[in-house]
Amino acid sequence: MDHDCAINALRRCNGLSYTAVAGMLLRAGYTPSKGILFGNFCMVLHQHGFTLHYDCSRWLHHPMTIRDFCQRDKQGKFVLIIDGHALAVVDGKTYDNEPT
Repeated sequence: MDHDCAINALRRCNGLSYTAVAGMLLRAGYTPSKGILFGNFCMVLHQHGFTLHYDCSRWLHHPMTIRDFCQRDKQGKFVLIIDGHALAVVDGKTYDNEPT
């Protein structure tokens, strides 16, 4: 993942400050120039109560856009990881690398 997207997505979903989330991710191997490895980010998500879902085969045969996801999952907080980029979806609204 690149730069601050992981920090911004996670803080949008959990309400913590940039500094608090950056500290969590730094302890998991985040670097400002390289971001964080997918597995390490998943570990942090799991530690903070997120449920991880993997169903790539469904999307390969029936591609789902971010819009489709937001329309399907209108309630809740989600971190989507797409091509190494993290973004937040909160109650059907997308937050992509925006400060809270």
